[in-house]
Amino acid sequence: MVRSALGLVLVSLLAAVPAAAQEQRGSVEGIVKAMDELIPTLDDFTKVIPGHGPVSTKKEVIAYRKMINTVATRVKSMVKQGKTLEQIVAAKPLREYDEEWGKFRKTDSFVEMVYYGFVPYKQK
Repeated sequence: MVRSALGLVLVSLLAAVPAAAQEQRGSVEGIVKAMDELIPTLDDFTKVIPGHGPVSTKKEVIAYRKMINTVATRVKSMVKQGKTLEQIVAAKPLREYDEEWGKFRKTDSFVEMVYYGFVPYKQK
């Protein structure tokens, strides 16, 4: 069975952190929720076709969801502690994912995107 991805919820499961469509009020928490709805519909034979990147498997979708949820949880916790964007980026909340997931989009820019999902964006 082949399923089409949910818009750009799945970017490239094998090589990239996602870009939440913030201009459409998207968020990393929304991506996690979409993954939670998608994963139960997959079986071990399902091939997932992302918006960009190679075809993926259920196992890869689960790993992608784990990475996204991990960074969202870490960044949200640091925001609640009152840390600035610069402090959060310096803390490298995606350190263990950099090599695997930071190939297409730099993980620091992903952390910034997640940060502004929890804190109102301020023009520089």
